[in-house]
Amino acid sequence: MKYKLYFFAFVFVISLEANCQNNYNFYKDKFDSIFNKYPEPLIDTDGDGLDDLFEKKHGTNYEKTDTDNDGLDDYLEIVKYRTDPLRADSDQDGKIDSVWSERYEYSYVVKITALVGKPFKNQTMNTLNFDTRIIKQNINNITIEYIVYPFVEPYLVPLQILEKSDSPDEYLEPCVLTQLSDNQINEINGIVKYSKSDLEKTILLIKYIRENYELKDKLFVQTEPLMEISIADDSIFHVHKEWSPDELHNKYDFQTILELNCIADEMIKNKSRGACGSTATLIAGIFKSAGIPTRIKQNFPFVTNKDTSQIAMIQNIKNDQCILKKYQNGAPGDNHFFNEIYINGHWIDLDNYRLGNNWQNSPYLSSVKFNNWSEVDFAVGWEPWIKYDKKSIESLKIRYKAYQTLSIEEIYPLN
Repeated sequence: MKYKLYFFAFVFVISLEANCQNNYNFYKDKFDSIFNKYPEPLIDTDGDGLDDLFEKKHGTNYEKTDTDNDGLDDYLEIVKYRTDPLRADSDQDGKIDSVWSERYEYSYVVKITALVGKPFKNQTMNTLNFDTRIIKQNINNITIEYIVYPFVEPYLVPLQILEKSDSPDEYLEPCVLTQLSDNQINEINGIVKYSKSDLEKTILLIKYIRENYELKDKLFVQTEPLMEISIADDSIFHVHKEWSPDELHNKYDFQTILELNCIADEMIKNKSRGACGSTATLIAGIFKSAGIPTRIKQNFPFVTNKDTSQIAMIQNIKNDQCILKKYQNGAPGDNHFFNEIYINGHWIDLDNYRLGNNWQNSPYLSSVKFNNWSEVDFAVGWEPWIKYDKKSIESLKIRYKAYQTLSIEEIYPLN
């Protein structure tokens, strides 16, 4: 029986790696197509992410980010909300398009309410794929309403880098885990030295990471050391060793785990990485050093396979082009970390090599976004939720109660 179990795991890993490679090839072809179509950077006078020729084609003002003054910039009206960027009140009902209930009248959306435990930061929860608002707030958790736009994909073209930019430069500042040495910074800057746009710089860095950093040990997939540590005064403390398999700590000491899996500078030296939190930390260190504002996101699946009542909610989604088929093949159970980078005037998702992937391919909801790991403390924040008993497999399900989907409703557009 043990032999069959290991054989299944082996096949799964090979299959997963093959799928990842196919996924990478899809995005590589997509990026190549962009640069074949636009070999030179395009002009974006107002810096809203839409090039001037695109705006002239759609009738919007290429010198103004919000042509109709409704509080939604032209980019979001065209790409996300599908409202009229030339009319402040698209449906002429007396309410401007930026009103919460008006934004999604012209898009298919999935409305989700979820209970989210600490750490959370509602101020930065919104993404290109969803808007959020607090429904209820307690000491240890909040109830959030997510309005999800599953089919949104960012408009990505190489744009000229503006001399004056609203770039959030605070997200260029490294922390103890993402600080690179001068030699490492020089190595990264050498890769992007001749880039003509932030998008070109981004694609080169994705290619560099994809080709040079291998998962150091499959054990790092089974655990997330970054969830087990706390950071204070640039010192790193191991808090929850018991959250990891004993095999990991029998094989590596704590310092080695940090060097191979947690500290970007050391990961660059070793050309190593671990699971999603590790990869997000590595990407943050590399992209910041190349001058692209970057932050890390902690996300959770909109339903988790650790809770049968949540899985049952999937049946509320009738649009099989959305996400139903994906979850019929098995809902994910784990939280997930990836990045957002600030290019073309907007925060764009970067999940390893998947730049600008839509919510269908990565159906996760954000609970917190942060610049530095010292801003968050999962080991302490999740502890009240977690009653961990290493002898009980069932106790692992409790670990994922740091978030819980409460309801799911799909809403179809007016026309």
